[in-house]
Amino acid sequence: MKKIITDISHTGICGDDIQELVLGLPDGILSRDEEAMVFDHLANCRACRGLLQSYMEYREFKKKQHDGIESSPGDRHPWLDIPIAVAMAGIRAIDSTYLHEYPRAHVLSDKPSNMLEYRIPVTGGESLIRIFKGNESLDVEIETGLMTSRFYLMQGDDMTVSSPDKGVVSFTGVPLRNFLISMDMKEFFSISISKE
Repeated sequence: MKKIITDISHTGICGDDIQELVLGLPDGILSRDEEAMVFDHLANCRACRGLLQSYMEYREFKKKQHDGIESSPGDRHPWLDIPIAVAMAGIRAIDSTYLHEYPRAHVLSDKPSNMLEYRIPVTGGESLIRIFKGNESLDVEIETGLMTSRFYLMQGDDMTVSSPDKGVVSFTGVPLRNFLISMDMKEFFSISISKE
C-alpha cells in the first residue's frame, strides 16, 4: 500500500493511517467502522477525495497496462461519463448510449427536455438515473435496490451524502457544473455538462 501512495504523489496533510484506509475503500477490505470513519473523513477532506480519485485512475491505468490495452489521451477516468447539454429551454443528451427508452425519441430529436433518464450498469444489475432541469440547477434521482448504500455527489470542493429513501436517492439544487456520483465510494459515474 505504501508504494501506491508514493506512485500517485498525495501531498495532503492527512496521516498515513487515514490515507491507507482511503486507499483500502475501493477494495472492500475495511471493516464497517473503518468505512464509516473514512466516509466521514472524505466528506471534509478535499485532499483525500483527490487521493481516492487518483488511486482509482492509477488502478485503471495499471489494469489497462496488464491487459495490454493502450490508453487514448482523453481516456483519463476509470468511470462511466454521461455528457449532457444544458440550455434555457431544458437539457438534452449528447451521447445516447445509456438513455432509457422512454425519453430517447424526444431527446434524439435535439429538442431540449425537462428530464433525461438513463440506465447505467452497476455491480449486480443496473440503476435508473433521472436528471431534471430546474431554473439554475439540476435535480438528480437514482433508483436503487441497495437500501444500505450511501451515495456521494462530488462537485469541486463540495461533497453531499445521501441514502436511499424507499429505494430512491435524491440530490436537489445541483449547480450546472460537472459532477461525480459514487455508490459507497466503490462505483463512480460522472455527469459532464456543456452549456448551449
